[in-house]
Amino acid sequence: MSGTAGVEPGPPGAVSGTSGTAGGAWRLPVLCVAYMAVLPWLGFMSSTALFTAAMLGAMGYRRVGRALAFGLALAIVLHWVFAVWMQVPLPEGWLG
Repeated sequence: MSGTAGVEPGPPGAVSGTSGTAGGAWRLPVLCVAYMAVLPWLGFMSSTALFTAAMLGAMGYRRVGRALAFGLALAIVLHWVFAVWMQVPLPEGWLG
């Protein structure tokens, strides 16, 4: 058994385990505050999609297109669950 405890590098674009260290820990709370600040202006869909992509980037994921696609897909699913199915009003923003 080696000193790396079985940790091997992942494929290109995979989430690395080093971004969550104390040196980058400030990124996540800053992104949360930024998300709350832009939510009224951009609306739920676009804010959530951008926030999700930014969070993935802050955690080490480097495939921007896939991160944006995942963020958009997550925003659509969350919008359907909360706004359509549960009828919770969400911020519309300037994009509607």
